[in-house]
Amino acid sequence: SGINKPDDEIYLIFLLGGLSFNLSGLVFSILERLISSKRKIYIKNSYVKDSIKKRIFIALNIVILIYYLYKAALLVSSLASGASYENIRGYYYSDENFSTTFEYLIVTYLFDPIVTVAEITFAINLIDKKYNKSAIAVMLANIFLRTLISGGRLVIFEFGIITIICFMVNRKYLKDNRKAKRQVFVLLAVAIFIAGVISMERADNETNFMSGVFDTLISNFTGSFTYFSVLDNYNIYFSNSFISVVFAGIIDIFSMITNYIGLTSAELTSNTVGTILSEFYRIGTISYNAMPTMYYYFYGALGNIGVILGTSIMSCYCVYSYSHNKKYKTLKSFALYLLMMIVVIESPMLWSMFYPSFIMSIVYTNFFISNEKFKKITEKN
Repeated sequence: SGINKPDDEIYLIFLLGGLSFNLSGLVFSILERLISSKRKIYIKNSYVKDSIKKRIFIALNIVILIYYLYKAALLVSSLASGASYENIRGYYYSDENFSTTFEYLIVTYLFDPIVTVAEITFAINLIDKKYNKSAIAVMLANIFLRTLISGGRLVIFEFGIITIICFMVNRKYLKDNRKAKRQVFVLLAVAIFIAGVISMERADNETNFMSGVFDTLISNFTGSFTYFSVLDNYNIYFSNSFISVVFAGIIDIFSMITNYIGLTSAELTSNTVGTILSEFYRIGTISYNAMPTMYYYFYGALGNIGVILGTSIMSCYCVYSYSHNKKYKTLKSFALYLLMMIVVIESPMLWSMFYPSFIMSIVYTNFFISNEKFKKITEKN
């Protein structure tokens, strides 16, 4: 991929972060066992019936589908007029793409997170059929449409990862269900195809299909190291505090609400840091932006101490999610476990918890996913 080697300092930061994550994870695991051994297992009943939440979720997906089809029509019209798909990624998240602030808020804090929940719902539906084929088809359409109209491959990457993890963790549920297995392989093939097409189009057709897919994977997971190194060499950091950066996904939600109703006019951390990371830098033969590994956020805020604190927070979150799912074994606990795995897998690229849309995905998962136990699918095909 023609990516330069990162400076040695970056490797030391990663080593420090890895040690901190594992040691704190060991401590949190011991504490969690001590606490859980004295605590009874109790699954809370929802105040809203699952059937009602299911209808709301399907209705939201239908509304999102209509919106995405409208945006897709505008995109096709734009491309037909001679616009380049290469620039679609920057346009999708620009002010020009949204006619009002309200539209931006709805897309960022409702539509995008709901699509993430739809990815999880599809994966779980392979094991425990909660939705009919029509509802699942709408969810899949939203996943693929969002990928195409935004030009973002991270959506399809997360969808693939969620499906694979769900398949691997729950192999016993799928043992006698060859149809579910076929669905997994077919959808992964479609996801790879879409990712390849987008890679080709964003490269203005200067790359072939397979190299587009593999170059994207390699550059995203390894280029972020060099990108972090370049930012560090030029001292391109932010002035925000550790708390505001690490918990930006949570804090910015409240800031956006108070800003919108006129109580405050605070600058969102996700916008401030996002502006810095929107600039492209050469990391060899390719240009790179947006994904400087999770360590950039920790190190940029508080140096090595920030790396230790940040990875410890992440470790605590991982231990809790894993233990919670292992103990309760419900659809909701597994869904939250899948979101935790996304944070871990994407950590070489970015800090997922930095983004308000990801935090809203956790909120909506807590609301829409049922607390029921898994029910094994036994039918043979």
